[in-house]
Order: sequence, then C-alpha cells, then structure tokens
Amino acid sequence: MSEASESSDDYGIDEGIWEQIKQHYEEQKERRATFHLKRNTYLLDNMKKYTDMSDAEVDEFGYFMVAADYFKLPDHRGGAIDPGTRHYRMNGKEHTIGDVPFKHILEQVEKRIKEMPADRRTETFKQVMADVPGTTKNPDWEREAINPNAEPATAFSTSKAAKDSIKCNRQLLDDLAVGLGMDDRQKGMIEAQIVYHDAIGDDKRPATVFFGGDTGGKVMGGRLARDHTLADVPNHFCRDQIMDYINQMAEEEKRNIARAAVFSDLDPGEKVAYSTAIAENAKELGRKQKEEGDRLDEIMETHKPKPKTILEARNILDQENLLHSVPDDNLDLTQRGHYGDLDYSMKRVVKSGETRM
Repeated sequence: MSEASESSDDYGIDEGIWEQIKQHYEEQKERRATFHLKRNTYLLDNMKKYTDMSDAEVDEFGYFMVAADYFKLPDHRGGAIDPGTRHYRMNGKEHTIGDVPFKHILEQVEKRIKEMPADRRTETFKQVMADVPGTTKNPDWEREAINPNAEPATAFSTSKAAKDSIKCNRQLLDDLAVGLGMDDRQKGMIEAQIVYHDAIGDDKRPATVFFGGDTGGKVMGGRLARDHTLADVPNHFCRDQIMDYINQMAEEEKRNIARAAVFSDLDPGEKVAYSTAIAENAKELGRKQKEEGDRLDEIMETHKPKPKTILEARNILDQENLLHSVPDDNLDLTQRGHYGDLDYSMKRVVKSGETRM
C-alpha cells in the first residue's frame, strides 16, 4: 500500500473498491501518526515527572532519539546533530518524536532508567510506563532469562567424571590449548566465540562479540541482561562447542590429541561417538540455515508486494512457519464480515504451494 506504483491490478480488486481501500488506508495512517506522537510524547512527559532528569535533559534525550532515527532514513538531508536542530526529509516533512518507532523509544527509556540506583529504578520504571499503551509492566532486568542451551545436545555432552572431578569451563579451554599448542590470545578468541554462542538467543537482549586485543576477544551484552562470561556458559554446552571446534578447525593430526586432553572422562569409543554426534548436529544446522536462506532469497525475488528489506522477508517466512505449524490441515481460517466500511469477499487462507480455493 505504501508503494506509489501499486494499483488495483496488483491484487485483482475492482477499481472502485481499490479507491475506498486507499482512502481508508490514508485515514488510518493519519490516525496512527497522531496516536504515535501522543504516546511517545506522553512517555517523555512521564520521564520529566518521575525521573531525576530535568525537563531540559529529557528534551535533549528525546532529540537524540529523533536524530539517531532520522539519519537512518534513506531520504534524510544530512545536517548537524545539535539539540534544538529540526530535521527534514527530502519531501519536506519534519522528522519528529512521533516518527521514532515506539519500540526504539521504549528501549532507550528503559536503558536510561536502568542507570538509576538499583533500589529506585524498578519503581520509577513502573511510574513512567503506567497508563502508556503498549508498554510492559515489568522492566527487562526483572525478566527471567531464557536459556536455549539448558539441555545437553548429545549423550556425551554432560561429563561422565565424578562430580568433584568435572572440569570447569576454564579447565576445558586450558586443556584444549595444551592439546593444540595454542597461545593465550588464540585461546581467548575461542573463549569469546563460545561465550557469544551461549549469549545469543534473546532478541531483546542482544549480544555483540569483539575480537582482538591481548585477551583475544570480549562479549558485550547477552541473554542475562549483562555482559556474558565463560562462567555463564553451561558446562555441557562448552564441551559441545569445544568438540565442534576440534572437528572443524583443528589440524587433522592434532584432533585426537586434543580430544584426549579435553575429554578425559570418555573412553576412545565414546570420544568417536561424541565427535560424530556433534558433526551430525552441525551438518543439520547448516542444512536448516541454507534452507532458510534459500527461502528468504525466494521471498525477496517473487513475493508480491516485494519486501523492501530482508527483515520484511523474514517476517513473511515467520508467518509461513506459523501457518505450517497449525496441526489441523482442515482448519477453516476464512475471514467473514465487514472491515470498516468495506465489503468485499475474503479468500480462504491457504498454505504456500497449495491451490487457492
């Protein structure tokens, strides 16, 4: 609908109904814009009311969110980032706090409140978010962390050593370094990779890994709402990651030496079985990633209307996966009734590749 080139022919809709749809869309768009402006402004007003920030500090805080969002636009006009500056798009429209996605504002507001003293920040968060539509009742720092790697992936992931003899993550890495003859910087890079792979999994708590320096690397952020460390990684997951590294990255003549050094709790046959299981898991993961990548490419090329970004394509793929997860193939998903003032026939929802009835 946002594409100027779209017409009724693209959807097989009568021209008269198409004009009604466009008019309805524009009215909805205007109402949404007004709602977003009021909601975003109300949230910042609450910041002035309930936080320790002065009105001027909140205004500056809001300005930097507008500027950051503005310079991400493909049609920005450039200019200086300076509080008080007004920013206009190529079409002459001013970019304001109402144009900043509410999700981004929530993230920044929560980050700012999180900087407050721990004994006051939760209550302040609830006061700021009260009566603001679309906000959460509890701050992210009080949300229980997810753990996508909580369960062992293979029968050999959990150490078979006696409880008081199980190697900690640090010892596992030290033994790997000895087995492969690595220096501390190389070991640090592997540690950063392992920590990063365990830190990801929560879109609301992203993780970033930096490689380099004397330590080899560092992870910032993660699913625990703080910087992830090696101690946070489940021991069985650390073992899996090390076995995967040996399988894929170690020189062939050193692999058995490294496995013997790290996995001393397993006999030779178990080491082979463990290595094989991890290799199969990696192969299956690669297959799924390729399949998803191919489907995203297909959506970008063939879907109508054409997705503007890979994120839009991924949303379409997520919808497809959700539809395919419906257990009853005979479930009637037909929409019935009127939508606003429009009255036109809605087709039955069908799965991709099926014949439309």
